[in-house]
Amino acid sequence: MLSFGREELRLFTRPICPQASYDGKLRNLEAVEQAFLRRDERCEGLPVHLHVEPSGDCNLRCAICPRGRGLIERRGGLAFKAFERAFDTVSDHLANIVISGWGEPLLNPETPRMIGQAIGRGVSVFMNSNGTRLLENVGKILDSGLTVLCVALDGAMSHATHAYNDESPFEHVIKGVERLCAARERGGYSYPRIHGLFIVTEENLGEVEAMVAWASRLGIERTKFKRRMRTMPGQVERSRLDAVQERLEIKAHAAVRSEEDLTFTVADCSHPWDSLFLDCRGRLGLCSWDPHRRIDFGEAGGDLNSIWNGEQIRSVRRWHSGQGSSAGAPCLSCNRVPGYLIPAPARP
Repeated sequence: MLSFGREELRLFTRPICPQASYDGKLRNLEAVEQAFLRRDERCEGLPVHLHVEPSGDCNLRCAICPRGRGLIERRGGLAFKAFERAFDTVSDHLANIVISGWGEPLLNPETPRMIGQAIGRGVSVFMNSNGTRLLENVGKILDSGLTVLCVALDGAMSHATHAYNDESPFEHVIKGVERLCAARERGGYSYPRIHGLFIVTEENLGEVEAMVAWASRLGIERTKFKRRMRTMPGQVERSRLDAVQERLEIKAHAAVRSEEDLTFTVADCSHPWDSLFLDCRGRLGLCSWDPHRRIDFGEAGGDLNSIWNGEQIRSVRRWHSGQGSSAGAPCLSCNRVPGYLIPAPARP
C-alpha cells in the first residue's frame, strides 16, 4: 500500500484539483504503484507524497518522543523560500503533503502560508500537531484550507501522563479543538477534518475506551491508535502487543482506526517509491523516520530525477526488495512499528 493511495486521492485531492491536473496526478500515482508492486529499482513515476517538517523545535518535552529525549539534533524553522523551492520541484505530480516531522508545526509562523500554497495548487495537506497552539491559530488554519488536522494526544484524562505540564495544560488543547470546531461550523467551512492520534503505552492502555468516547464528544471524527516506537522508554513490551491489538480490534466504535500490522517488514514500506521528506533546514531526504539523515539529497531544487533515480535511493529500493547487502542500510534502525526489523524476503 502506498503512503497516499487512490482512495485518499479521490477523497481529499480531487475536490481541490482541476480535472486535467487530477488526471495527471492519478496517472503518476498509478505509475508509482506499479513500480512499488514490481519493486523496480528505477521508478518511472515521481513522488506522490511530501513530508514537510516546518519546525525542528517543540514546546513540549515528551518522554515518549525522540525529540523530547534529545535524539533529534535539528532545530529552527523551515524558511518559506526553501519550502517553495521543494514544492515547485514536485508539485505537478504531488498528491499530498503531511506537515509534521519532529517539531511542532505551529511554532513556525509560515506554516499556514505553506499550507495555503499547496492547497491553492491542488495538493491536499494533512497536519499533525500537539494542539497547544490551536487557540492562537484558529483563523489562520481555517483560511489556509488545511484538509485534515490530526491532534496527537496521549490520554483522555485531564491529568498529564507524558506530554503536558503546567505551561501547556491539557485543557488548553481541548479549548483549541473546541474553538476550531465551532469556528468551522459557524463559518460554513468544510475543512479541516479533525482526527485524533493516541500513542498506546502501559500508562494509558486502560484508557482506550475513554479516549474513543471523549474524542467523539469533542468532535474528533476519526481516532487512530499507535504503539510506542522502540527508542522510547516504557515501550509496551512485545509480549503485550497482542493484548493491545485485541483491545483495538474489539472496539465497535466507528471512529476507531488502527492500521498497524505486527508482521510489517521492510518489504511493506513504500517510502522509497512514493515519498520525499523536507526537513526544517530545507534539505531533502527520504523519510522522517531516518533521524540521523543517513540519506540526504541536499537542498531542494535542481533536477528531481537525478535524486529520484540516483544511486542513493536505488540502493535503498534494492534493500527493501531483499536484494543487495544490508550493510549501512538506513532503515535498519527504523522504529516505525514493532516487527519492522524482520528482514525483507529475497525476491526471485
